[in-house]
Amino acid sequence: MERSTRLTDQSRSLEAAHPEQDIDNNTLNMLADDQPENTFSMVDTGDSNEAPVSTTPSELAAALQELSEIDAGEVFADGMESSFSRKLILAVEIHGDIAVCAIERLMTCDSVNVEVAGEILRQIGSMQDHRTHRNRLKVLTSSLKSADPRLRDAASIGLAALDDPAAIKELREAIDCEVFPRLKQNLTLALDQLQETQWPTS
Repeated sequence: MERSTRLTDQSRSLEAAHPEQDIDNNTLNMLADDQPENTFSMVDTGDSNEAPVSTTPSELAAALQELSEIDAGEVFADGMESSFSRKLILAVEIHGDIAVCAIERLMTCDSVNVEVAGEILRQIGSMQDHRTHRNRLKVLTSSLKSADPRLRDAASIGLAALDDPAAIKELREAIDCEVFPRLKQNLTLALDQLQETQWPTS
């Protein structure tokens, strides 16, 4: 969409911190540590596109953290595929909400690279997976409250890609609280897009 494209073309502000996020309680209960073992093996750290394996969200979060450190030198750009993004998408395809819960845990780690975290937010908005839609939406809307403006910005891009009007309320609240004019503009573009999706003009 035109608005989404304009949104990704905005310059990005800088500060450092990490978001706190919340996966719904039903999912957390579902993702208890007694999940059965998966048959996927841990990825090769070279050019492999395989997703990490884990039996629990915490183990998968640790595996994703390892991958994020390996791929931290990549240059991430919205709309462009990366080695890390391929592994991330595959992890969600294989593990579903377990992977989304792992992503939520990873995003709250102090050691996570902010560029990698931004790539995660952009990718979980653009990926097509109806099973995890609700919890990916929760991660993105929660990230609008991040203390790091780069992550708030990445969350706005992810929400524009997800294109779910359910995020309208959170985007309005984020706009009201935003102190950076350029980022406020980005958030407004995302809000405009979702409102157009909800109430299309003829």
